[in-house]
Amino acid sequence: MKRLSEFLLSVSHSVFGRISWQAPPWALSIRRFRQNRSRSFDVILLLILCLALAGIGTYRYIKSRPLPDLVILQAALNEIKSPSEEKAPPESLYISFLRESRGGNN
Repeated sequence: MKRLSEFLLSVSHSVFGRISWQAPPWALSIRRFRQNRSRSFDVILLLILCLALAGIGTYRYIKSRPLPDLVILQAALNEIKSPSEEKAPPESLYISFLRESRGGNN
């Protein structure tokens, strides 16, 4: 088994080359904090997880709510008279309301 793993490792090195990686400084500081204060780290991690789950739940709840109906107002005049005409009778103003249901889960 050891020979097989050494063979696979040598084949991968010949194909991909040797890979070395060093953790960034912020990851090292998180690791140190986790090792030094494991209880605090666990509590903070649990709080972050709870906040993420609450955010996802809130988002899903808001998206599941039905959208309000859309009300459209249309106003129209037959014609517009110039203001120079004195004592002109007022023109009729036509107002109509349209109600569209936008449905629920969009």
